[in-house]
Amino acid sequence: MLRAAIATVMVSDFEASVHFYRDTLGLTEKVRHGDDWAEYTTPDGFVIALHSRREDTPPAAGGGISIGFDVGEIRGARAALEQRGVEFRGPTIDNPRVRLAFFADPDGHPLYLSEHVPWGPDGAVAATRR
Repeated sequence: MLRAAIATVMVSDFEASVHFYRDTLGLTEKVRHGDDWAEYTTPDGFVIALHSRREDTPPAAGGGISIGFDVGEIRGARAALEQRGVEFRGPTIDNPRVRLAFFADPDGHPLYLSEHVPWGPDGAVAATRR
């Protein structure tokens, strides 16, 4: 039945968004059709498609969706993106099970980095990650 998923992001400035997702975030370009459609993949195969917003394109409803990127070590990933000009919204959240850092693409779509904190055999946070 379902084989794959694509998150489509409606963008107002196609070239700025291509630059952000491809060059700033480092995603791999899978396909591009002019200035209307492009697909970018993460190393595990998740696809983010960029689509030029036009007058006849209905806006996304709800605004309750954000795209998260799993990283091995959040502090280093955040520092690398900050060096590329990404502005984060607030400090990194350091919860017992996950670390999160929030930012946005050029159109303001919510994005975040996520680092899962390993658990020890007794259910406690592993000391090496704190």
